[in-house]
Amino acid sequence: MKVATGYSNADSVAYVMEEACRDLPDFPQLIIFFSDSGKFAELSREIHVRYPETTVIGASTFGSFSKHGFCRSGLNIAALSDGIRVSAGLMREITRNTGNLYRDEILGALDKIGLDDCSEENTCCFVLNPAGTSCEEIVLDTLMKTLRNLNIPVVGGSSSSEVCLYGEVSLNGSVFLNSSIYTMIHLDKGVINIALENIFRPMGREYLVTKADPEKRILYELDGEPAYDILCRDLNVSGEGLNAALAKHPFGRIPKGNLFINEIEKINDDRSISTYCRILDQSRLVLLEPCELTPTMDKTWTEIHEKMSSIDFSIVINCYSRTQMYLNNGWMEEFTGRMNREMGPYEGFTTHGELLGDFLLNLSLLVISFGEVR
Repeated sequence: MKVATGYSNADSVAYVMEEACRDLPDFPQLIIFFSDSGKFAELSREIHVRYPETTVIGASTFGSFSKHGFCRSGLNIAALSDGIRVSAGLMREITRNTGNLYRDEILGALDKIGLDDCSEENTCCFVLNPAGTSCEEIVLDTLMKTLRNLNIPVVGGSSSSEVCLYGEVSLNGSVFLNSSIYTMIHLDKGVINIALENIFRPMGREYLVTKADPEKRILYELDGEPAYDILCRDLNVSGEGLNAALAKHPFGRIPKGNLFINEIEKINDDRSISTYCRILDQSRLVLLEPCELTPTMDKTWTEIHEKMSSIDFSIVINCYSRTQMYLNNGWMEEFTGRMNREMGPYEGFTTHGELLGDFLLNLSLLVISFGEVR
């Protein structure tokens, strides 16, 4: 696979296009771009006009990542060509339960790239979801119902912007706030590796969810007691301090031995707890505590390089709250510098939710790497 990347933070969209697209080929198979929300719609149109035969996908973001570091404004763009097959589709009206409505279209996207050639090693379904719809799990459920038996992994993120829980996505020049974009990416040679990094770890206390509303993402009871009371007790805080304590100690879900983080949104007037991801009745939760940055990154990159002998390109998906944590703690330069050294060409974006299989995640880092297996 051949990769070309570009970046510009100029004020003029015309100059952004000239500078960022200077080294891109004329006819790539796929373009992925991320930009600030102010320029996003215009850049979406201009990129599609310049590359009308290319599948062009993008998301607005609070901040993007590339070899240029962390960028709050401007355009980060990557063009992929040679040895790659791509087919993208749109899932509309995602605030409704789409069920099997898009099954044939999803399978059709796989047929376009050669379903018989696709496997969990060389193909993925990359998803870009608009922020603020509260329906990421509906989108993932629709995709996984279709793709699970084919072993095609689903991975991606929700867009973001300077406004909390707002962000747009784009397909071939059109911008959407209530539609999700799925892109089937297949490598003719090589593998696709998906890595998940958590910068939190379990504190040792585990709970059984005994009352929750998954659709509204509200938690009521743990171990048969009001969640508010049991969390105040275990975190040794008063009710007034619970929200701040839970910001430092989010929930961890542990399906099949995995650790998926669920960030707390707010404490409601009735003392129930709203979260950014669904919590299922009779599932188990743990409270989490922060880890140190450097050992966490060491573990992530060791695991990636143990699986891959070379990396052609990576997509980095980083939670908004993690980005804020890096900025507040002075970690951003170490984070982006490490990615530059470890990955080669890459681009990434800040999300209002990370998507992996059936699960919406928070406070997580996902790295999708394209290259050769070790």
